[in-house]
Amino acid sequence: MYRLRDERGVYSDIWASGLMRRAALEAGRRATERGLIADPELIVDASLDEMCALVTGGAGAVGVPANDELAARAEFRHTHTAKDAPPFIGDAPHPPPDPSGLPPAPRRLMTAMGISLGMLFGSSEAEHDAETLRGLAASPGVYEGPARLIAGPTEFGRIQQGDVLLTPSTTEAFNILLPLLGAIVTDNGGLLSHSAIVAREYGIPGVVGTREGTERIADGTRVRVDGTAGEVTVIG
Repeated sequence: MYRLRDERGVYSDIWASGLMRRAALEAGRRATERGLIADPELIVDASLDEMCALVTGGAGAVGVPANDELAARAEFRHTHTAKDAPPFIGDAPHPPPDPSGLPPAPRRLMTAMGISLGMLFGSSEAEHDAETLRGLAASPGVYEGPARLIAGPTEFGRIQQGDVLLTPSTTEAFNILLPLLGAIVTDNGGLLSHSAIVAREYGIPGVVGTREGTERIADGTRVRVDGTAGEVTVIG
Protein backbone atom coordinates (compact mmCIF):
# COMPACT_ATOMS: atom_id res chain seq x y z
CA MET A 1 0.00 0.00 0.00
CA TYR A 2 1.28 3.46 -0.85
CA ARG A 3 1.89 5.29 2.43
CA LEU A 4 0.68 8.74 1.36
CA ARG A 5 -3.06 8.18 1.26
CA ASP A 6 -3.71 11.56 -0.34
CA GLU A 7 -1.91 10.30 -3.46
CA ARG A 8 -4.36 7.45 -4.05
CA GLY A 9 -5.99 9.41 -6.85
CA VAL A 10 -2.65 9.78 -8.63
CA TYR A 11 -1.63 6.15 -8.29
CA SER A 12 -5.07 4.67 -8.88
CA ASP A 13 -7.55 6.85 -10.74
CA ILE A 14 -5.19 9.02 -12.79
CA TRP A 15 -2.87 6.23 -13.93
CA ALA A 16 -5.85 4.04 -14.83
CA SER A 17 -7.41 6.92 -16.76
CA GLY A 18 -4.12 7.44 -18.60
CA LEU A 19 -4.02 3.81 -19.67
CA MET A 20 -7.62 4.02 -20.87
CA ARG A 21 -6.81 7.19 -22.82
CA ARG A 22 -3.93 5.44 -24.58
CA ALA A 23 -6.27 2.61 -25.56
CA ALA A 24 -8.84 5.11 -26.84
CA LEU A 25 -6.20 7.00 -28.86
CA GLU A 26 -5.05 3.75 -30.46
CA ALA A 27 -8.65 3.11 -31.47
CA GLY A 28 -8.76 6.67 -32.79
CA ARG A 29 -5.59 6.07 -34.82
CA ARG A 30 -7.15 3.04 -36.46
CA ALA A 31 -10.35 4.94 -37.20
CA THR A 32 -8.27 7.74 -38.74
CA GLU A 33 -6.40 5.30 -40.96
CA ARG A 34 -9.76 4.06 -42.24
CA GLY A 35 -10.89 7.60 -43.00
CA LEU A 36 -13.69 7.70 -40.43
CA ILE A 37 -12.29 10.64 -38.44
CA ALA A 38 -9.71 13.31 -39.27
CA ASP A 39 -7.82 13.28 -35.95
CA PRO A 40 -7.26 10.34 -33.57
CA GLU A 41 -8.00 12.55 -30.55
CA LEU A 42 -11.57 13.10 -31.71
CA ILE A 43 -12.41 9.63 -30.44
CA VAL A 44 -12.11 10.99 -26.90
CA ASP A 45 -15.37 12.87 -27.52
CA ALA A 46 -17.22 9.74 -28.64
CA SER A 47 -19.40 7.65 -26.34
CA LEU A 48 -18.37 4.07 -25.57
CA ASP A 49 -20.85 2.69 -28.12
CA GLU A 50 -19.59 5.17 -30.71
CA MET A 51 -15.98 4.18 -29.99
CA CYS A 52 -16.88 0.53 -30.58
CA ALA A 53 -18.65 1.44 -33.81
CA LEU A 54 -15.64 3.43 -35.02
CA VAL A 55 -13.40 0.42 -34.42
CA THR A 56 -15.66 -2.26 -35.89
CA GLY A 57 -17.86 -0.44 -38.40
CA GLY A 58 -17.29 1.39 -41.65
CA ALA A 59 -18.35 4.72 -43.07
CA GLY A 60 -22.11 5.09 -42.78
CA ALA A 61 -22.49 2.10 -40.48
CA VAL A 62 -25.06 2.28 -37.70
CA GLY A 63 -23.67 4.05 -34.65
CA VAL A 64 -20.60 5.55 -36.36
CA PRO A 65 -20.57 9.29 -35.50
CA ALA A 66 -19.76 11.84 -38.18
CA ASN A 67 -16.36 13.52 -38.00
CA ASP A 68 -18.02 16.96 -37.90
CA GLU A 69 -20.15 15.93 -34.90
CA LEU A 70 -17.10 14.79 -32.94
CA ALA A 71 -15.22 17.94 -33.94
CA ALA A 72 -18.09 20.09 -32.67
CA ARG A 73 -18.05 18.23 -29.34
CA ALA A 74 -14.30 18.72 -29.05
CA GLU A 75 -14.65 22.44 -29.78
CA PHE A 76 -17.32 22.75 -27.09
CA ARG A 77 -15.14 20.91 -24.58
CA HIS A 78 -12.14 23.11 -25.28
CA THR A 79 -14.09 26.38 -25.03
CA HIS A 80 -16.09 25.68 -21.87
CA THR A 81 -15.22 25.03 -18.25
CA ALA A 82 -17.01 23.59 -15.25
CA LYS A 83 -18.17 27.11 -14.39
CA ASP A 84 -20.30 27.13 -17.54
CA ALA A 85 -22.34 24.16 -16.28
CA PRO A 86 -25.58 24.84 -14.38
CA PRO A 87 -25.37 24.30 -10.63
CA PHE A 88 -28.09 21.65 -10.91
CA ILE A 89 -30.34 20.06 -13.54
CA GLY A 90 -34.08 20.41 -13.19
CA ASP A 91 -35.78 21.99 -10.19
CA ALA A 92 -33.72 23.51 -7.41
CA PRO A 93 -32.88 20.85 -4.81
CA HIS A 94 -34.77 20.86 -1.55
CA PRO A 95 -32.86 21.47 1.68
CA PRO A 96 -31.94 18.34 3.61
CA PRO A 97 -34.64 17.08 5.97
CA ASP A 98 -34.61 18.25 9.56
CA PRO A 99 -32.79 15.54 11.55
CA SER A 100 -34.45 16.55 14.83
CA GLY A 101 -37.16 13.94 14.38
CA LEU A 102 -34.67 11.08 14.15
CA PRO A 103 -33.59 8.86 17.06
CA PRO A 104 -30.53 10.20 18.93
CA ALA A 105 -27.83 8.12 17.21
CA PRO A 106 -28.99 8.71 13.59
CA ARG A 107 -29.61 12.36 14.46
CA ARG A 108 -26.00 12.81 15.58
CA LEU A 109 -24.74 11.01 12.49
CA MET A 110 -26.81 13.04 10.03
CA THR A 111 -25.91 16.29 11.79
CA ALA A 112 -22.21 15.44 11.62
CA MET A 113 -22.48 14.52 7.95
CA GLY A 114 -24.15 17.83 7.19
CA ILE A 115 -21.42 19.76 8.99
CA SER A 116 -18.67 17.79 7.23
CA LEU A 117 -20.17 18.28 3.77
CA GLY A 118 -20.58 21.98 4.43
CA MET A 119 -16.95 22.25 5.52
CA LEU A 120 -15.84 20.32 2.45
CA PHE A 121 -17.83 21.99 -0.33
CA GLY A 122 -19.15 25.23 1.14
CA SER A 123 -17.73 28.59 0.04
CA SER A 124 -17.71 31.98 1.69
CA GLU A 125 -20.74 34.26 1.32
CA ALA A 126 -18.93 37.42 2.47
CA GLU A 127 -19.18 40.43 0.17
CA HIS A 128 -16.15 41.61 -1.80
CA ASP A 129 -14.75 45.13 -2.08
CA ALA A 130 -13.23 46.71 -5.16
CA GLU A 131 -9.71 45.50 -4.32
CA THR A 132 -10.37 42.86 -1.67
CA LEU A 133 -11.95 39.44 -2.07
CA ARG A 134 -13.22 37.59 0.96
CA GLY A 135 -13.20 33.84 1.40
CA LEU A 136 -12.73 31.34 4.19
CA ALA A 137 -9.68 31.65 6.44
CA ALA A 138 -8.23 28.21 5.72
CA SER A 139 -4.63 28.58 6.89
CA PRO A 140 -3.24 31.48 8.96
CA GLY A 141 -0.51 33.92 7.97
CA VAL A 142 0.03 36.78 5.55
CA TYR A 143 1.96 36.60 2.30
CA GLU A 144 2.51 38.93 -0.65
CA GLY A 145 3.46 37.69 -4.09
CA PRO A 146 2.41 37.31 -7.73
CA ALA A 147 -0.82 35.44 -8.34
CA ARG A 148 -0.38 32.60 -10.81
CA LEU A 149 -3.64 31.54 -12.45
CA ILE A 150 -3.49 27.77 -12.95
CA ALA A 151 -6.39 25.84 -14.46
CA GLY A 152 -4.88 22.37 -14.12
CA PRO A 153 -1.81 20.13 -14.36
CA THR A 154 -1.00 21.13 -17.95
CA GLU A 155 -0.06 24.59 -16.63
CA PHE A 156 2.07 23.50 -13.65
CA GLY A 157 5.24 24.49 -15.50
CA ARG A 158 4.29 28.17 -15.14
CA ILE A 159 4.62 28.11 -11.35
CA GLN A 160 7.71 29.82 -9.94
CA GLN A 161 9.11 29.76 -6.42
CA GLY A 162 7.07 32.10 -4.22
CA ASP A 163 4.00 32.33 -6.45
CA VAL A 164 0.47 32.50 -5.05
CA LEU A 165 -1.51 29.63 -6.53
CA LEU A 166 -4.82 30.98 -7.87
CA THR A 167 -7.12 28.21 -9.09
CA PRO A 168 -10.77 27.12 -9.04
CA SER A 169 -9.93 24.17 -6.75
CA THR A 170 -7.12 21.68 -6.16
CA THR A 171 -6.69 17.93 -6.22
CA GLU A 172 -3.86 15.71 -5.08
CA ALA A 173 -2.21 16.33 -8.47
CA PHE A 174 -1.39 19.84 -7.16
CA ASN A 175 0.69 18.40 -4.31
CA ILE A 176 3.84 18.55 -6.41
CA LEU A 177 3.57 22.37 -6.39
CA LEU A 178 3.28 22.84 -2.64
CA PRO A 179 7.01 23.31 -1.84
CA LEU A 180 7.10 26.22 -4.34
CA LEU A 181 4.03 28.14 -3.20
CA GLY A 182 3.85 31.19 -1.00
CA ALA A 183 0.07 30.95 -0.56
CA ILE A 184 -3.06 29.34 -1.98
CA VAL A 185 -6.29 31.02 -3.14
CA THR A 186 -9.24 29.09 -4.58
CA ASP A 187 -12.71 29.85 -5.90
CA ASN A 188 -14.32 26.77 -4.38
CA GLY A 189 -14.06 24.62 -1.29
CA GLY A 190 -14.51 24.81 2.45
CA LEU A 191 -12.29 24.39 5.48
CA LEU A 192 -12.05 20.64 4.90
CA SER A 193 -11.31 20.90 1.16
CA HIS A 194 -8.05 19.57 -0.25
CA SER A 195 -6.57 23.03 -0.72
CA ALA A 196 -7.38 24.09 2.85
CA ILE A 197 -5.89 20.94 4.36
CA VAL A 198 -2.61 21.03 2.41
CA ALA A 199 -2.17 24.76 3.07
CA ARG A 200 -2.33 24.07 6.80
CA GLU A 201 -0.03 21.06 6.52
CA TYR A 202 2.60 23.09 4.65
CA GLY A 203 2.16 26.14 6.88
CA ILE A 204 1.37 28.56 4.05
CA PRO A 205 -1.46 31.12 4.09
CA GLY A 206 -4.61 29.92 2.41
CA VAL A 207 -7.95 31.53 1.51
CA VAL A 208 -10.52 29.21 -0.06
CA GLY A 209 -14.07 29.63 -1.33
CA THR A 210 -13.61 33.17 -2.71
CA ARG A 211 -16.08 32.29 -5.51
CA GLU A 212 -14.64 34.85 -7.96
CA GLY A 213 -10.89 34.86 -7.38
CA THR A 214 -9.93 33.49 -10.79
CA GLU A 215 -12.28 35.95 -12.50
CA ARG A 216 -11.29 39.10 -10.64
CA ILE A 217 -7.53 38.62 -10.22
CA ALA A 218 -5.46 38.66 -13.39
CA ASP A 219 -2.52 36.31 -13.84
CA GLY A 220 0.68 37.90 -12.53
CA THR A 221 -1.08 40.46 -10.34
CA ARG A 222 0.63 41.07 -7.01
CA VAL A 223 -1.68 40.19 -4.12
CA ARG A 224 -1.66 40.06 -0.34
CA VAL A 225 -3.12 36.84 1.01
CA ASP A 226 -4.31 37.07 4.62
CA GLY A 227 -5.08 33.52 5.63
CA THR A 228 -6.00 34.64 9.14
CA ALA A 229 -8.69 37.09 8.06
CA GLY A 230 -9.71 35.19 4.93
CA GLU A 231 -8.97 38.10 2.60
CA VAL A 232 -7.10 38.51 -0.69
CA THR A 233 -6.14 42.08 -1.63
CA VAL A 234 -4.86 43.25 -5.00
CA ILE A 235 -1.85 45.50 -4.37
CA GLY A 236 -0.33 45.90 -7.83
